[in-house]
Amino acid sequence: MGKLPVAAPMTPLQAKRYGWTLKLVGVAFLALVTIRTISLRDGIPNLTPHRLWSRDYEALQESPYGRFPMPDDPFLFIPCTNATRLPALDDSNPGQSWARLFDPDPQKWSWGRAVLENATHAGNEYSGRGIYLCGYLEVPLNYKNRSDSRIARLAVTKYQVSGLAHLSDSYTDSYVGPRPGSKSKRTIVIEPGGPGGSGTLYAWLSAENVTERLSDGQFDVLGWDPRGVNASLPAASCYPANAYRDRWSLLTGQYREVSASPEAQLELADATAAAFFRSCWERNGDLGRFVTTAFVARDLEEIRKALGEDELTGYLVSYGTGIGQTYANMFPDSVGRMVLDGTEYVKDHRLLGGFGWTSLDNVTDAWHDGFLGECVNAGPEYCALAQSKDGDAVTLEGLESRMNDLITSLISRPKPGYLESIGPSLVTYSSLVGTIYSALYDAETWPLLAQILYELEHGNSTPAIELLEKTAWKYDPASTPSPFPSVPGEDLGALVVCGDAYDAPEPADGLAWWGSLWANMTAQSWISGNSRFFNVLPCRHFTTYWPEPAEVYRGDLNHTLKHPVLLIAETYDPATPLRNGRRLLAEMGTNARLIAHHGYGHSSGDKSTCTDELAKAYILGGELPKQQETACYADGKPYLYNAKYIVLYNNAQDIAVLTDYPSVLQLHLMFGDDIVGANSQNELYVQELNLKKARLKVPFMHIGECLHGVGSFKQSIFPQSIGLSATFDTDLVRRVGRGIGTEARSIGIHACLSPVLDIGQDPRWGRMQEAWGEDKILTAHMGVAYSTGMSKNGSWSDSDAVVPVLKHFAAHGSPQAGRNASPFMGHGNRQVLQDLLTPFKAAIQLGGARGVMMAYNEFDDIPAHVHPLFYKALDDWGFDGFVIADDTGMSELFSVHQVADSPAEAIRQWFDAGGMLQFYDYPLETYLNATKDLVANKSLGISTLRSHVMKILGVKWDLGLFDDPYVSADISPHQIIESHRDLALEAAQKSIVLLENRNKTLPLKPEKQGLRRIALIGPFADALNYGDYSGTWGQYPAATAAKTIRQGLLSYSNKSGVELVTSWGANTWEYNSQYVIPPYLLSTPNGTNGGLSATYFANVDFTEPLVHRLEVPALDWGLYPPPGLPSNNFSAIWEGNLLSPVDIDLDGWIGVAVGPNTTARLFVDGELILSQGINGLSTSSTIMGNIMNYDYISNNGTSPPSGSAPFTFRKQKVYRLRIEYQAFNLYKKTANVNSLNSQILLFWNLVSSNDDAVDQAVHIAQSADLVILAVGAAWNSDGEGGDRGTLGLSPSQEVLAQEIYKLGKPVVLVLQGGRPFAIDDYYRKSAAVLSAFFPGQAGGQAIADVLFGRVNPGGRMPVSVPRHIGQLPIYYNYKETARRVKYLDIDSTPAYSFGYGLSYTEFKVLGFEARVSRSSSARDSEFKSGDTIYFTVRVKNIGPVDGSYVPQIYSLSRVSSIVQPVRQLVAFKREYISSGQEATIKIELDVDRYLTILNRRYEWELERGTYTFALLDHGGDADSSVNATMRCVN
Repeated sequence: MGKLPVAAPMTPLQAKRYGWTLKLVGVAFLALVTIRTISLRDGIPNLTPHRLWSRDYEALQESPYGRFPMPDDPFLFIPCTNATRLPALDDSNPGQSWARLFDPDPQKWSWGRAVLENATHAGNEYSGRGIYLCGYLEVPLNYKNRSDSRIARLAVTKYQVSGLAHLSDSYTDSYVGPRPGSKSKRTIVIEPGGPGGSGTLYAWLSAENVTERLSDGQFDVLGWDPRGVNASLPAASCYPANAYRDRWSLLTGQYREVSASPEAQLELADATAAAFFRSCWERNGDLGRFVTTAFVARDLEEIRKALGEDELTGYLVSYGTGIGQTYANMFPDSVGRMVLDGTEYVKDHRLLGGFGWTSLDNVTDAWHDGFLGECVNAGPEYCALAQSKDGDAVTLEGLESRMNDLITSLISRPKPGYLESIGPSLVTYSSLVGTIYSALYDAETWPLLAQILYELEHGNSTPAIELLEKTAWKYDPASTPSPFPSVPGEDLGALVVCGDAYDAPEPADGLAWWGSLWANMTAQSWISGNSRFFNVLPCRHFTTYWPEPAEVYRGDLNHTLKHPVLLIAETYDPATPLRNGRRLLAEMGTNARLIAHHGYGHSSGDKSTCTDELAKAYILGGELPKQQETACYADGKPYLYNAKYIVLYNNAQDIAVLTDYPSVLQLHLMFGDDIVGANSQNELYVQELNLKKARLKVPFMHIGECLHGVGSFKQSIFPQSIGLSATFDTDLVRRVGRGIGTEARSIGIHACLSPVLDIGQDPRWGRMQEAWGEDKILTAHMGVAYSTGMSKNGSWSDSDAVVPVLKHFAAHGSPQAGRNASPFMGHGNRQVLQDLLTPFKAAIQLGGARGVMMAYNEFDDIPAHVHPLFYKALDDWGFDGFVIADDTGMSELFSVHQVADSPAEAIRQWFDAGGMLQFYDYPLETYLNATKDLVANKSLGISTLRSHVMKILGVKWDLGLFDDPYVSADISPHQIIESHRDLALEAAQKSIVLLENRNKTLPLKPEKQGLRRIALIGPFADALNYGDYSGTWGQYPAATAAKTIRQGLLSYSNKSGVELVTSWGANTWEYNSQYVIPPYLLSTPNGTNGGLSATYFANVDFTEPLVHRLEVPALDWGLYPPPGLPSNNFSAIWEGNLLSPVDIDLDGWIGVAVGPNTTARLFVDGELILSQGINGLSTSSTIMGNIMNYDYISNNGTSPPSGSAPFTFRKQKVYRLRIEYQAFNLYKKTANVNSLNSQILLFWNLVSSNDDAVDQAVHIAQSADLVILAVGAAWNSDGEGGDRGTLGLSPSQEVLAQEIYKLGKPVVLVLQGGRPFAIDDYYRKSAAVLSAFFPGQAGGQAIADVLFGRVNPGGRMPVSVPRHIGQLPIYYNYKETARRVKYLDIDSTPAYSFGYGLSYTEFKVLGFEARVSRSSSARDSEFKSGDTIYFTVRVKNIGPVDGSYVPQIYSLSRVSSIVQPVRQLVAFKREYISSGQEATIKIELDVDRYLTILNRRYEWELERGTYTFALLDHGGDADSSVNATMRCVN
């Protein structure tokens, strides 16, 4: 770790980023308050954010959940809102005033997060969510004098886990769980401590966590403000304003060590204490008599009664344990399951000054063993103070001495400083020691305090001043005055502490005794002695104004209780030490059990799973620990809880010294072989090499492609994105994302370059397949689903989750002329911001995406990589991740776009714009030196680089890489792959779209239709076709899970007695390509199907066989040796049989293609067919490119595939194959040039070399009763770089199709590819048409399942299909003027519109509704910002088979400040409905996210006015009669 610079102050923003806050326990502050006190007069914190409003209310207004307060409710509960505050004590009709605060709008209520999953119920949008209820309870002010009619009004907040019952809800006897609106079996009453702590605030902050921690979310939680506290009335307040508190605290609160005359300082403090209680008396009268702990315990009993529970269930903390002890012994028969956490020994508080001096030694231990000792243990990487000053290791003794010197130096001279916001300031001994004491309450704050002390030690006082300024004062002159000012709890606290000890004998020597006490306390603890002393000094004057409280409890603590209580006491608690718990346990005996919580901080905040499990067992089931005392230990250690931010901050500092190689690596995407090198061995892998060799142990984040399968291309391959989008099934897409994320993490990939969220609006673009279609709403929902699955809903550190990296940002899907990376050709800024960025925003905010890849294109003449509009959008969305360039995209600022005049200038622009990671842009040396020079000449700010590094390190931390960067040995990638076979098949089946089905040709029923022979014709008849971002040509992995159409059809034809005959007739594109031989046609020598028998040898000379497996030799081995081999220099032999599938003898090609520096020999039936590299090691590859360019095709269209030999395939003949292969790893590989050590592809080509391929296909088809024509596109024409000027079939496929249709036989057209085909003539001539896109490994089986009716197709087109390329753009959501004029020469409508798709069954819509709430009220048809519209569609499957229905809801054109499209999809959902069954489909629309527009002033606006939502069959459906009209009243 690099040394922190001496003069590097931590800004408030950095402190916030660290996630810590420190609370100063000042001289007038009570030390047992565990949470910050605020007042309900500031408005109750609202867990459902909304604006503060004002309106007139009528009592008992109706809401969708009934009226509040409910009759006979002793608490008069109403749903909490910002406006909820108790009626004044002088209110003549408080009940009516309170009822008027009830707002009937549930949107304004404070709902909790979803808790009860089984409580979801039709018609209730908040079903399954808890509710915060506010109320009050009136109790006697004076329990001892019933003739005193005065009352205390106790503020109460309850979190009800069951939520509320909707008026439309109904339940049957089979309903499981608490009914909505019902109270739980027990209510956990909570109190945070003090005296003076607010229980209502505690409920707001912690109720949901408390119920989860102690009851698995089963029990309600209730917090109350004790009498005199916060919102309860009367409230104890002894100062008219906070500014006066600060004034007197500053004057009288100097610590003893800095007092020139402790005696004079004591006199001053004592006089102030006398004045303080005088003020309390003048402002509050005799209230001080009625706030003792005994009366609070009586209030607690009244709360129990009002709850209607026979016994009290409670979680009482700190001073709350004193309330609990008092309550238990005053009301022993009411004690239920009470947890007392952070245990006081309440008898101490009866002693003079007892509240102050009972835990001083523990504070010193917490400082020495905890703050300092754990700092040394954690080391300099996590604790700044553990950094050596002189090169020697830091010891505990040395560190303690250093801190003593630093702190005591402030006695003689405070540290001066300056802040712009306040001007001059000081770090004083008193303020710093008070801060240290506060920090000991919460060990999570220690790293920040250590950093501040480190800076202070090195002369930098700014971080300390910034913190002290925020914590030391009650009054902030810069704040806006509140109409309901806060009442701090320490005034009440002083009354309680002194009232509980009112009868402690005052010593005869008066103030001199107190002076001795002060000296003794500070001698025992320099940290807490002063603070605790000033807590109790005012008690000298309590009886002057209140001679005797109305009641104090002076009994024993050993009463026999109805149920034993559970005590929790902590070893290093600075306020309530473990000995308190043990003393209390000794007195209570069998009435208690004790958990000795071994950890740091106050109460059990230092999380221990052991403590939590014991407490939960007790609260839920009454199960007590078996032993009287049980030891539990904290799960973690201080300084390591927040190790993330320490590591990130310290490593980010290293970027300041740019010669530090590892730091620059954080901004550099490293190619794997730059680390592995030519001599890689299998005993290490990249992560381990890095952590072994690097000075800074910062783990690598492995990034990989995961577009529709992991980029290893050895794992599952799912349908391409456009096919997944055609499912219109977000749950399926989420599961696919989950599967891919799991597979990626299983091989060490942490971040996946997917999903692609470009909106594909020009189908000529070769990457159309990577997009999710032409629509922003469909893309957004699919992108969120896919990202959520990969990230496991943001659980990045889980061993089966990855970080999604969205691409390409932005406006990449509408390139000029459809050419990849060319300038954006859309409508302009509004379209980009309002439409094209919508999916990115949704995936970032909802899907767990933490990375963004910039796009190659330019927008508005500015390259996307540096476009300020795009980076501003990321900032506006709160994006907290990293930005990466596309491959060489940053360097194109210089080499292509020419907006930079040098590589250095390109790098500067990239960093300054907001870019972070380079992607193979420049060699590391160039990158490093250029960045160093930029910083040196001040062209680039060091803070910019540091910020970028922090973002990247933050993602690494959230991935858990700093804890464990390795893949667990328990994870089996192969088992994971196998577990996803069914998912890949399901995804392929559901992605298929039925475009035509004339005369119900499908599903095929051979016997009924008289089909005896089916001809499968076309280049995709027996080929694997995955699309781009899979193995070479989109044809591997060729594992046993891979299925061709022929293979899938054989499983049906063999059963039905139909003969299946096949002929390719054409290549997939205009040259003779290499096609991987499908696994099902290969077998081992002993007859095992699915591949050949492989033997791998440790040496290149076929000696020392080490590995045997079944596989298809169509694979690569990346940068490492094959599994089980020691070196990349190896040899292998594959042997087995090949079954020829041809139905007519055919002269084609067979071959083995290999990479450079390898040899290969292919034997067929013992005869050597071809050899490569034998007489001279090959220096180039014979593997053809995925996309061969136009020039190659023009010149080499009829050439044999490279690496092949002519071969005659005989009908159904079996051939013996043997392949001998040698691999030599002679040099380090280079990114984007040669990225693989070795690769082999066994292939064939079954297109006749005699120029009679079409004739053969026609011959085969002539004898068939039905033709399945499998045509379309493969990666060699559809993919990155595969942009087209036409949208028809390839010329050779066009010839084939024409001849097949001439036969006059029924043709089922099966299309594969990554874009729509403009082949309207064939659509009209076909008996049926299926669009299968790129269906993945199970595509062949899925197509067969649909053809034969095992699966009912239900996909919908995610893009519109043009009739002719001249129609482009043809997307459905056009503007009215776009198609007012029709073409003269062609039909102007698309062949098939977006959202179109047929089924084998029929559906009837029975009803359609749209409303804001799920109730029936007059306002259902109105919505505003913050609302969700709920659509309900009732539909029945009236057809003969089960199927799926996709309701598509479109917003129709409306009056707007900007021109709206004629229709725009706003919501959809795929529902699976059995034949004859009805379904009610519910769909939600977030109006702010999906209806907001950029108005003419370029401001975001949810426009007022009328909106018509129509239920349409597809985007081109003109029948909008099924609709609902709503009005926005924003």
